[in-house]
Amino acid sequence: MREAAKEISKLKTRRYEKFGLRNIRELLIAEVDHIDDAFHKYGEKATVRGLSTGLADLDSNTDGLHKSELIVIASRPGMGKTDLVLGIAAHASIKEKRAVAYFSLSLPADRIARRLIASLGHISSYRLLRGAIGDDDWQGLTDAVGSLAEAPLYIDESPSLTLPLLKERIERIKDEKGIELVIIDTLQHLEFQTSSERLPRADATLTKGIKDLAKEFQIPIVVTTSIRREVESRANKRPVLHDLDEKLGVEENADAVIFVYRDDVYDEDSVDKGKAELIVAKNSEGPIGTARVTYLQEYARFENFMSKPRNL
Repeated sequence: MREAAKEISKLKTRRYEKFGLRNIRELLIAEVDHIDDAFHKYGEKATVRGLSTGLADLDSNTDGLHKSELIVIASRPGMGKTDLVLGIAAHASIKEKRAVAYFSLSLPADRIARRLIASLGHISSYRLLRGAIGDDDWQGLTDAVGSLAEAPLYIDESPSLTLPLLKERIERIKDEKGIELVIIDTLQHLEFQTSSERLPRADATLTKGIKDLAKEFQIPIVVTTSIRREVESRANKRPVLHDLDEKLGVEENADAVIFVYRDDVYDEDSVDKGKAELIVAKNSEGPIGTARVTYLQEYARFENFMSKPRNL
């Protein structure tokens, strides 16, 4: 029993060993291996060093989602940031065969499942809710359910979650399922906790704490957050880093900040109706810039850019 306890203790503390002093030679060998692998894959279609988001233009800007990174996806309400991260979760778990933990702090799990079915099956979520499924929908429904049923995707619908509890759940599911991506929707619903208080507020301590978790568990963590409403008073409503709430410490702690912008949210007659911009405003691994994508509103789905979205 003592030996078993020692082994368990070793497993629990092993992840901290990498934070001690490490010989530069060891680091160089690992990095050269990564560079060599990237070199031999360079030029292949949609090849990225990180975990692909499923959106080619976004991957081109960010090189995918990298281990130990905190990636923040931000927008005003109604722009579709939840749809975006659900799409990333679906692509990573279905196409890339990577285990994904999705913490939904605002939507219940059944709505998450319905949105995923609607998105993958190209069926209106509202019609799914009402059961108004047409003859042409059944194949899409069957394919979506079949793909999701086999996907290593795990949903946590806790309405309130503290940073210590988040760490505990990531640790457990990483040990059990080998999680390679964590998504938290949304930062504002994560709770702050000290030994003597539990307050529903988000601040820079939380953002730094999430960044530390990404580094500790060596996985990318994607977090959604809202931006200040002042952006809507400008003529050009595309967000910039200044529109983030300074108290959250996002600009300081995030490795990448991606804004979601859809012009037709403000102008229903916009020439960019059905299109969206993913504005990479901060990127520690590469250039900043804008990725153009298609947004299929009926299915709440982001896709690679099409000049004429098929649902219009």
